[in-house]
Amino acid sequence: MVTTPPGSPRPSSAPLWHDRDYLLWFAGDTLADFGSSLRVFAMPLIAYAATGSLTTAGLVGTAGSIMSAVMTVPGGVVVDRVDRKRLIILGDLARAAIYGAAALAWRLGALTAPVLLAVAAASGACAGVFGLASNAMIKHVVPPDRYPSAQAANQARESVLSLASNPVGGALMSVCPAAPLLAEAAGHVLAAASVWRVRADTRPATGPAPGAQGPGWPGPIAGARRACAETVEGWRWLAGRPFLLFLSLVFGLISIVGAGTYNAVVLDWSHDGLSAARIGALTMGSGAAMLAGAAGATWLSRRVRGGILLLASTAITAVGAAGFALVPSVPGRALLLVPFFCVVPIMNAVGGGYVMRLIPTGMFGRVGGALLLINLGLPAAAPWLAGRGLDVVGRAGTFWGFAALGALTLALMLASRRLRTLGLPSQWDAVDAAP
Repeated sequence: MVTTPPGSPRPSSAPLWHDRDYLLWFAGDTLADFGSSLRVFAMPLIAYAATGSLTTAGLVGTAGSIMSAVMTVPGGVVVDRVDRKRLIILGDLARAAIYGAAALAWRLGALTAPVLLAVAAASGACAGVFGLASNAMIKHVVPPDRYPSAQAANQARESVLSLASNPVGGALMSVCPAAPLLAEAAGHVLAAASVWRVRADTRPATGPAPGAQGPGWPGPIAGARRACAETVEGWRWLAGRPFLLFLSLVFGLISIVGAGTYNAVVLDWSHDGLSAARIGALTMGSGAAMLAGAAGATWLSRRVRGGILLLASTAITAVGAAGFALVPSVPGRALLLVPFFCVVPIMNAVGGGYVMRLIPTGMFGRVGGALLLINLGLPAAAPWLAGRGLDVVGRAGTFWGFAALGALTLALMLASRRLRTLGLPSQWDAVDAAP
């Protein structure tokens, strides 16, 4: 029997859908994401209902995103030192406990603004520490030449979840505001059960896990020093690839535009008195658009240069944000969500596939954590900017602000020759990451 060392890329084989371990990982990730999608849709509406403040409702989302971004750095070190499957299971169980407790707090009438902020921060911290483990696990259950296909499949899955989760989340809220919180808790429990059955060796290739016994394994102080050194190693590797840093910056900026605009639309509708069920129905178009974009992402990425796809997606996002300022009607904004979200899977498939191709398997946690600190740290402000903008400058001013940021991001991308000339996936190589 031929075996491969821990963390080694799997050779290209049968289609992804014929691989048992990939299907178990995919099923587990889907269950967790579905529960999270229900909660993500409902959380700003729950926060606004509980506090009556658009700014506070946005701040709850920002608190979770900030904690997630900050904790990706130590989380990246952990992911590169501990079995990824075990981390995923632990993270799922932790988030199940957090949202189960949040649902209980609602039942007891104790889901106040401070409690909401604490729930968001705790969940964000779990996402930062454990979230990279699921992305890193792709490297163990998917061969390298299938990374773009795996990213496109993830986008299709997220699109279907978005299509279903918004109306389902709205319907659950009409029954009980705590129902989406319970749904997330249940999703994580089921996800942990699915991932537990994966048989692949999901250990990183960087040595034993922290705390493992063995000759020469460092004590707590030496282990902490080593963890710091490994964090620095990840940042040093990334610093030698300025184009990856640039990509992370522009993706973070355009994420502010997308997330901020969407949050502003939902909060504005809630402020105008639309029910959660109706908002869920109105935002179904975003899920359908993402599904259509994901369906075409693989086909487009194989035929159109990556640079062109990234520039076109950014331009559509910037123009879409301006469209929300110009179109005040509820049906009009619901229609605008379609092109606005259609480009998201395309951008993620190209950018995510390119980055995944270049990061070594053994350093995926540390480098991925450094990239996510930028990618998540910047858009963490989006929910708060949306809520605060609506409170201070109104709906039109808020949307024009996001449109201006989108135009600035497009200008930065056009100024980069390497981005403009980024080729097809078959042309991507490690040389692309060179300084």
